[in-house]
Amino acid sequence: MKTILVPLFNGHVARNIFQTSTYGILADNKNLQLIFVVSPDKVDYYQEQYGRDGVEFIKYAGKNIETDSRPEKLWALLLFHCVGTDTVFIRIKRNYLLHKSFLRWINYSLSTLVTKIFSRLDWLKRIFRYLYFVMLRVDPEIIRLVDVYKPALIYAPHAYDYNCIQFIKQGKIRKVKTMSTINSWDNLSNRGLLPMVPDMLIVHNQILVDEAIADHLINPEKIAISGLPHFDYYYNYQPSNKTEFYKKIGLDDTSKKLILFGAATANLKTPFGAVIRWLNEEIENDARLAGYMVLVRFYPNDNVDLESFVKQYGLENAKNILYSWPCANNFGGGKNWEFTKEDAIFLADSLFYSDALINYGSTLNIDIAAFDKSLLNMSFDGADEKNPNSVQWFYKRTHMEKLYSTGGMKLAKTYKELKDQLIFSLAHPESDREGRKAILDQQCWKCDGKAGARVANIIVSQIYV
Repeated sequence: MKTILVPLFNGHVARNIFQTSTYGILADNKNLQLIFVVSPDKVDYYQEQYGRDGVEFIKYAGKNIETDSRPEKLWALLLFHCVGTDTVFIRIKRNYLLHKSFLRWINYSLSTLVTKIFSRLDWLKRIFRYLYFVMLRVDPEIIRLVDVYKPALIYAPHAYDYNCIQFIKQGKIRKVKTMSTINSWDNLSNRGLLPMVPDMLIVHNQILVDEAIADHLINPEKIAISGLPHFDYYYNYQPSNKTEFYKKIGLDDTSKKLILFGAATANLKTPFGAVIRWLNEEIENDARLAGYMVLVRFYPNDNVDLESFVKQYGLENAKNILYSWPCANNFGGGKNWEFTKEDAIFLADSLFYSDALINYGSTLNIDIAAFDKSLLNMSFDGADEKNPNSVQWFYKRTHMEKLYSTGGMKLAKTYKELKDQLIFSLAHPESDREGRKAILDQQCWKCDGKAGARVANIIVSQIYV
């Protein structure tokens, strides 16, 4: 029996394993033993939800780069400046504008110059990566776990996670095969040089392959494309009963139609509650929007107190607004949330029963494209474009520019544009259809319901290489 050791410390990553066919295929393989290394507060939860023969969940508190490792923070900063994407330069400039001072200007100028130089010198990137490998101190507990379980493969499913990186290094030291995944569409263009290159890297699409090769100097033979595993759920999707779904969102009248509103992350600092209030007023006053309800979906990493939110934006009497949360289990909030099967069904139903999406450049753009629904993005928030807190900056990032290039999404710069685009899209759902297909081709690679199986097969194949 071969053992696969899987360090798992992020709910988003856990979803892509447990809520896809990846887990079932691996767990059903009688020749494999799966050892998941997880946060202590989630051991019992995982055991209850996913426990079965041949699967074990063990606790590891892990290290926090922000509080436990000053050298690691310095390395993260250095590696960040080794990738010269639009996103990186935007982050450098925005950091200066948020905290303007003469010293910050010097830092901004030097950071920009350093990034332009470092990102063009492949030999320097290789030196930095080698030095990082040599100097990274692996937690003794990780060393112990690798020695005790003697895995045939370490699958670290989040390539930028500090703890996963340590597991990969220890695997290399012990001559254990290693694998990892780029778990989000913006990681390679946003988070700097990939610190540790595993024996095999799984990515979702060709864009990430190209970025991994060009910016991160990864051998193409060490890259495998899977597609988006959680999109398997959308393939030939059979929705829940409409009446039952409407009851879940607090709506009795099934003749009502839905507009899905993806709330902005708190990091954008945009007052999206004002847009929700405006939408409610437009539905009240414009006959072309009669019969519609707005279903607000809050961002999973944010802890929103609904009562305070409603009061802050004067939404107490907004009768056309409904609210929903992505998941019920958040283990204290932030990135500690866990996505269940019921949460996956609720998301898919929300997409299926909505006629259009309004959001701030989130991955919901890709999700709803799978259902061939109109996707509208807001590039306004009451702030001037020069304001570093303006959401307009977000759409200049590398991954958003590539998404916009498909022609599958609309981008509104004013309330009037948003209203015009919304009314047109609701009246002409076929508009931008070819662009939406292009989004799926660009971001999903293949939408055939087999991405999770591909991940599992890639993992198994590495054991026997």
